[in-house]
Amino acid sequence: QTRLTEKIAPPGASRIRHTAVFKKEIVTVLRGIANSAGISFSRFIIAAIFAYLYRATGNPSPTVNLPVSSRSPQDRQTPGMMVNVLPLRIPEGPSVKICELGALVDREILRILPHKRYPLVELRKEMRDLANEGETFGPIVNIHSFNYNFRFSDSAIFNQNTSTRFVLDFSIVAYNRRDGEDLFIDFDANANVYDIGDLISHQKRFFRLL
Repeated sequence: QTRLTEKIAPPGASRIRHTAVFKKEIVTVLRGIANSAGISFSRFIIAAIFAYLYRATGNPSPTVNLPVSSRSPQDRQTPGMMVNVLPLRIPEGPSVKICELGALVDREILRILPHKRYPLVELRKEMRDLANEGETFGPIVNIHSFNYNFRFSDSAIFNQNTSTRFVLDFSIVAYNRRDGEDLFIDFDANANVYDIGDLISHQKRFFRLL
């Protein structure tokens, strides 16, 4: 497992959150870097998170929890939520350049996606070292890259992120309201393990890295 602290505690009734924003001017530059490397913006952000984990943990082979849609093509015709979690591990170390790291992330995600419907509970049974750790392979990394610009008939919608369920340890969620505008990044954490100062510190260091 990959952790940003040695402390372990069960999640409480609430979690703590700190949200920061990349302005659209910076987002445009980052998208340009991702495009020049031939990778999607979501893969670029995931690569940046791995680059941070290499430095923050000293672990040359970190693993994160990657939420993935587990719906079949038939399921996608019905509004709903069916999400599974897969372990994503990139064992390349901190010396790899960010664009090369993005390509590695892209290849590894494509490799594990065929397993997206494999039950998490069965995977945990096969990994004895997770028996008492909940579902934690590492921090949750979730990039919301779906299209926000849709309507119900003549009615426009406004998207508001409220919660991504309880957090066993640490979670990083990135999303923007519309393509090309500000990028919001939520750092959520187990309040029994971290405090708001920890979140702000990690967020500032991650932003400096980007």
